[in-house]
Amino acid sequence: MKKTDLSLLSKRLDEEYEERERRRRETLKKTIESLKTYFKDKHVGKVILVGSVLMEGRFYPFSDIDVAVDGLEEDYFKTLAEEIAKTFENKVEDPAKYHRELLKRMYMDIPGIRPKLLSQESYRVLDEIRGFRHIFRHAYDYELDQERVDNLKQKIIMNWDHIKKDMHCFMSFLQDTLRD
Repeated sequence: MKKTDLSLLSKRLDEEYEERERRRRETLKKTIESLKTYFKDKHVGKVILVGSVLMEGRFYPFSDIDVAVDGLEEDYFKTLAEEIAKTFENKVEDPAKYHRELLKRMYMDIPGIRPKLLSQESYRVLDEIRGFRHIFRHAYDYELDQERVDNLKQKIIMNWDHIKKDMHCFMSFLQDTLRD
């Protein structure tokens, strides 16, 4: 039986691997520079890169770049929820349960005042993220579980259309209210 020479295939695979690694290192370098520039004037605790961009042989052209930020002040959803709560109802009383209560309020329909901002699907996903954020921010020496982060990311991606739809519905309510 004749042996097949696989040296050309092996050489080609090695070259492709080296090119991917070169691109990964280049992407990592540019990402770090961009993050340093973006967060230069922001007050954050930590900016953490996670995922395949950090792992040799795991980064591909279709890979995304995952970033976790501890202490980011720009919580756009929270700002929106606070404005809604302030405009349509009283403030959250218990500071120890602030984020939980604010999220619950956005899930509440208040007849004669305003509709709920969040559907059940959106509320569940955002509450899970809130819980993860709470543990991450308040636990000392907390190690990020890559699988947990990936699962949360997938839930956000899978439910993003629900969240957008909820926001659009609430915006329609506001526009209708302004017209009246």
